[in-house]
Amino acid sequence: FGRPVAYYEALMKASGFQLKDTKFINERTSFYLAGATRKLLNPKQRKEGEPINSFSSFIQRISLPVTRQLDKIFTSRKDVGKLHFVRK
Repeated sequence: FGRPVAYYEALMKASGFQLKDTKFINERTSFYLAGATRKLLNPKQRKEGEPINSFSSFIQRISLPVTRQLDKIFTSRKDVGKLHFVRK
């Protein structure tokens, strides 16, 4: 479940830890383009977990070098991150 950093900070503080560092993994552009590709280029009846078609997979692979660079420009302090705690 996605929760704000403050949620985990309070939870860990109650256990004697302090948040030392937060690093977010910027992958928003890649995530959105991959999602759009899956939605637009695969059958509507495709169920979660079923393989995507080869054309959709190809588009995702060739777009990754571009979206990887865009992820560096369009950063976000949400989604996937690494929280580093230390004992007080």
